[in-house]
Amino acid sequence: MRSPIPLAKILGETTAKYRWFAALYVAVMFCIFPLLVFLLSLGGTWVLVGVGGPFLLALIAAVVINILQRKRSNCLPPFLRNWNFLPEPLHSLEPYDTIMMKLPCCSLCRMAAETSDEIEIPPF
Repeated sequence: MRSPIPLAKILGETTAKYRWFAALYVAVMFCIFPLLVFLLSLGGTWVLVGVGGPFLLALIAAVVINILQRKRSNCLPPFLRNWNFLPEPLHSLEPYDTIMMKLPCCSLCRMAAETSDEIEIPPF
């Protein structure tokens, strides 16, 4: 299985650029998402399928479009060749980064990262 390695690299690069992303990822994937699935399961199978089904279809469509954008972009209509037709918060983490950097805890992380860039660490 070679897919986990590229996915881990993408998560690592995103976390390196946006320090707050790691905490948000852990909170969403290990707390909020399981809680939502549990709450939906309390409603019964039809509620779980009725809410989870469209979400799963949208996720599959996004994955297929991403693959086509990378491998065969000429097969897609011009507006689907990139995600720029969407509002910026739906295709970039920059708007969220500006909000997060206003928080006291995240601005300290940013200052620490900037000072650590100045310090040269020898390679192993």
